[in-house]
Amino acid sequence: MVPTDYQGYYYPQPPPSMAHMGPGMMMGAPPPGMHMGPSSGPPPAMHLGAVPQHPPHQPTCFPVRMRGLPFDAGENEVIDFFYPLDIMPGGIVIRFHPAQPGAPPRPKGEAYVAFPSAEVRAMAMERNKQLMRSRYIELFEASEPEFVAHAQNPQLGPPVTPRGPGGGGMRPY
Repeated sequence: MVPTDYQGYYYPQPPPSMAHMGPGMMMGAPPPGMHMGPSSGPPPAMHLGAVPQHPPHQPTCFPVRMRGLPFDAGENEVIDFFYPLDIMPGGIVIRFHPAQPGAPPRPKGEAYVAFPSAEVRAMAMERNKQLMRSRYIELFEASEPEFVAHAQNPQLGPPVTPRGPGGGGMRPY
């Protein structure tokens, strides 16, 4: 068992040669950075040997990337496509090509949609290859950081997906 304190830090056990010594039994001044008592010195985070424990990140949204949208599709059509599933407030991001000088940005036919739970996202993924008007819509699970990046800038490039070995490059005829 690893000793912890109330702030989520753990302290490795002292080496066996020093296990019998308490903080008051040291000779001379304590080494720099060592905390000698609860009433003075650095905060508990700075205790000698303290290692912060960070809880694993819990996702706050469960996004899906849509590909194949009609270019003039809006948020209402995306909501209709997933009806009656819950979509998070502000959870629809329609992607655009970068704006050209003197012209408005053009839609890419892609969108990100954020759902409140993994279960709702799983139900949404069942709609993969369903029709919106006359177009098949492809659905892909996306990560929360990917969704946030595109929500902040809908003109970002496509997500990078690593390819397996053996090709995908230019080939001679």
